[in-house]
Amino acid sequence: MKHTRLLLIVSLTILTSVFQIDAMHQLGRIFTKNFAKKAFSKTMTGLNWGISAGPMIGVGIAGAYINELFGKQSLIKTTELSDKVKSFVRDTLHNNEVIVKNIDNPLLATIIPAMATSKKILIGKDPFIPSLESVIEEGGLEEDKKMWEFILHHEHNHQKAKDFHCFAIALCTIPFGTHYAARLVGRK
Repeated sequence: MKHTRLLLIVSLTILTSVFQIDAMHQLGRIFTKNFAKKAFSKTMTGLNWGISAGPMIGVGIAGAYINELFGKQSLIKTTELSDKVKSFVRDTLHNNEVIVKNIDNPLLATIIPAMATSKKILIGKDPFIPSLESVIEEGGLEEDKKMWEFILHHEHNHQKAKDFHCFAIALCTIPFGTHYAARLVGRK
């Protein structure tokens, strides 16, 4: 009789445990399914934003670093240009305080012929136009000089307008504005 009570208590405990495990398994399946749906949805949303807006925001942040908006030194390595090139730039822009440097990074130098930062004008080596050094040093064509005068004036206008922070802000906010504008149009 003594063992019968103990056996009954143990068997009832095991029986209720089995039912609890089965009930918990059902609940676990429901929670796991909901969690997996939410996790997948959030992952896809993150990928969508990363793929569609990431490059533009990245360029905005990189542009802010290049233009020294964060107070740090520019990430672009530069080298000095010849005195003839410097005097040509200063005569073209009618400004003796302009700092002109050569872009030392070959990848960036081949993408852009010239770029203005908040403190200097950087000259690259675009493969499609003759370099400023070759035009000045070797006495290039008059059309090439006129083209470089235009490029230098264009970049110097960016410096005078001090619009570098506007570029960085625009590049970082345009994806969000476009997203919400598309959502508003989609709802109508």
